[in-house]
Amino acid sequence: MQSKLRVRITLLLIALVLSSCQKRTKKLIGVVPKAGVDILWNGPREETEFSRQIEIVDSMVA
Repeated sequence: MQSKLRVRITLLLIALVLSSCQKRTKKLIGVVPKAGVDILWNGPREETEFSRQIEIVDSMVA
C-alpha cells in the first residue's frame, strides 16, 4: 500500500517538475465570458505603441 502511494507521489513530482520547465515567452490570458456579453478585441500592433493604446481606449470610452 505504501509503495503504491510512494509511486504516485513520485509520478506527481515528476509531472510538476516537467510542467514547470516549459516557460512561455508570451503571457497567456484566459477569458470565460458570461452569456450575453460581447467582447471587442482591439490593440496596437506593438506593445510599445502607447499613443495608439490611448487612442483605442479613448474611442471605446467615447
